[in-house]
Amino acid sequence: MPLLWNGVIWFAVFSSINADDNLISWKNDQIEAIRSANPIVGETLIVAVRHKEEYLRATCEFRPPPNDLGSDVSYKVIDGVVYDNDEQVVDGIEAWDDGGDPSVCGIKILAMEDIHDESPDLEKSGWTINLSFQHGGILGQEKLNKIEVEIHLKEDFLKPVLEHYFGHLPEHYDLSLIPDLTSTDDLVHFQGNVKITLRTTSYPGFIIPVQMNGLDIKNLNGTATRQNSSSSEFLEFQMIYFNLQEDLVILFALNSLFDIGDIIEPEIDFEASVHREGFGLYKEYCDENSEKYCWFTQFEAVGARDAFPCHDEPNAKATFDIKVARTEGWKTLGNMPIARSEPVEGMDGWIWDIFETTPKMSTYTMAFAIQDFESVSGSGNMTVWATKELIDAGYADYASVVGPDSITFMEELFGIKYTLSKMDMVHAPQFAAGAMENWGLVLYEYDYLLYDESNPDDDKKWDVIETIAHELAHQWFGNLVTMKWWDQLWLNEGFATYVSHVVVAGLDSSLNSWDRFVAERMLYVMMEDSTSESWAISNPVVSNEDIDRKFGSITYYKGGALIRMMESILGYDTLIKALSSYLNNMAFMNAVEEDLFLHLEAAGLLDGKWPQDGVEDLTETMKTWTQQAGLPLVTVKKITENGITMVEASQTWYKNGVVGSTEQLWDIPLTLVDLSKDDNDWDDTSPTAWLTETRIEVEASENTIPLLNKKAVGYYRVNYSPDIWANIAEVLLSNHEVIHPFNRAQIICDVISLEENGYLDKQTMDLVLQYYENETDFAPMRAYNQCLFGLKTQRLKKI
Repeated sequence: MPLLWNGVIWFAVFSSINADDNLISWKNDQIEAIRSANPIVGETLIVAVRHKEEYLRATCEFRPPPNDLGSDVSYKVIDGVVYDNDEQVVDGIEAWDDGGDPSVCGIKILAMEDIHDESPDLEKSGWTINLSFQHGGILGQEKLNKIEVEIHLKEDFLKPVLEHYFGHLPEHYDLSLIPDLTSTDDLVHFQGNVKITLRTTSYPGFIIPVQMNGLDIKNLNGTATRQNSSSSEFLEFQMIYFNLQEDLVILFALNSLFDIGDIIEPEIDFEASVHREGFGLYKEYCDENSEKYCWFTQFEAVGARDAFPCHDEPNAKATFDIKVARTEGWKTLGNMPIARSEPVEGMDGWIWDIFETTPKMSTYTMAFAIQDFESVSGSGNMTVWATKELIDAGYADYASVVGPDSITFMEELFGIKYTLSKMDMVHAPQFAAGAMENWGLVLYEYDYLLYDESNPDDDKKWDVIETIAHELAHQWFGNLVTMKWWDQLWLNEGFATYVSHVVVAGLDSSLNSWDRFVAERMLYVMMEDSTSESWAISNPVVSNEDIDRKFGSITYYKGGALIRMMESILGYDTLIKALSSYLNNMAFMNAVEEDLFLHLEAAGLLDGKWPQDGVEDLTETMKTWTQQAGLPLVTVKKITENGITMVEASQTWYKNGVVGSTEQLWDIPLTLVDLSKDDNDWDDTSPTAWLTETRIEVEASENTIPLLNKKAVGYYRVNYSPDIWANIAEVLLSNHEVIHPFNRAQIICDVISLEENGYLDKQTMDLVLQYYENETDFAPMRAYNQCLFGLKTQRLKKI
């Protein structure tokens, strides 16, 4: 798993709250949302809001979560008494003000009932608290005199795709940030201003959402421009909604309804002062011997909202004009080159670095690096940054060569130029993510960017070149074309994994790129994919927390393995043609897997590689792999009747502890060699036949020794009848090199796994593995160590 952070959970238990009540709270400088820490039916439930002391509250009303019980109750707190919507005093519910604090309005339900509970449906609302005040002027808005707060009782929730909920799509951001670079405490202090250009896509248009976490709004402004008007009007806000658990803020404008196509531009001044490590906009000591802080970002998956109010979703692409303030002793890097620098008005010695406008991009690919590093330049306007000590030692030299080489390789492979005018690769100290593919500004942990060429080590060298190739592959797969939502993250990460191995194999064959893929990635993820905890690679993201699940080996390694299997089905040239078409047609857009499959099938039709016998619809074929958890087991035996020999292959769902399940079936491309012959073409991995039902038979010679899955291109395990296993063991012992190393790697891992799960006896496993003392090839040796001893030979490191 990658070393992910869930983001700063912006809550604190206030010391002013009575600890006996067992409460938790979420806060910003406008409100604090308070509730019981463990809401349980039958127990006491407290729900409350604390507002700023200077606000003079007029009314306070509570509405329980919507439910299926037909209840439509609400509660008002008036002079310390709780009334229902019929103006009757409510039994069993008391007013709660945290010991007499006039800025707190709350209720205390002495015995929580079902009507007070929240639906398990993750998209349903929680408790809502409406506060009105005797005055306007909140956040600089004369008519803003209402605050609504939503508080969830459940711990997880999901409200994706803000456009679908609220009808606005961002087109552009003007963002300025002033980080407190000179502060020596461990708090992250910064302030900023953002103006978001939103196009109205559905009615009513006056409800304007943003996502933000750990930020305090200081002032609100904005304008709107209607389609048939040459002038703009000021936005006037009457209410602001906070759901701090969802990172959601909604601005309610008083302006008349907006039409589809109208432009709304809210402008927000904001500040932050938070504890934050490795996520959002954060700071870290520039090096281990320094007390000076450098500033970096990690915005994937939902960290941009920690730096500025935005629509922090992959499908909400927009362009960005960004300026970042710095003072003497720091340099600023961003996604784009600096267009110009100018003084910050009113801040002596501070400079704005103003960047060129970005292309249309997702918020999670934005980045900054504010540091005092030195650099080494590579070709093609690539620069590698690290501390002076590391640069002077030459540790960045290797990256400065393989980085540009990787970009050139991919430009030539796909026929599409790298989009931006520069690429910076930066060593970010203590970078928890391992590496991050920010467009034009890739950040790396030490081990994945810097390499000491004076102390050669193939594994360390591999870590650097493959990680660089992976992150640079994202400049096409992820940045140029982005998955529409996190459920299909494999369109980013699976392709970055696959393409990185293509690139490294092309640049340095001595590093055994595909051997590593088979042994350390495909055969590794198969072990995870056969457990009960596995999941379909394209299954839905069901909550905010669930996004993290997608950043795992199922997405990265299984995704890469399925793409390698697509290569075997269509052929390498047809696959590359399809991917070039996909990238060209979907550039600056968001994709779903059906878009990819459409381009694959079109290229296959054009090249005569699709359809194939037994399969016609490539989308439906591939969905048997992307929309089902786990992997199949193909079981092989020979049948001879009336002098005719057939090889029978049958499929079951391979699950640890479950034998013979046919609950799921896959469209499986079978490739077959006959080990009784010495002229097998291992490089032709096009399917011999397709197994789409429970079994299939293929005619063979009487003496055939069938071996399935040439070069382990198919994502499935293979079991054989005892006589075939005995024949394979004999071949391995007499001359193991007649079997391709990738197949030997699979055989090793298959027999170990099959024995562990009761498909194979130990005697047969030992018989097959007895040849191993003669093994010298990379892939089988790595596979043996990993599968027999359970060694994870490579940690998943990249986001």
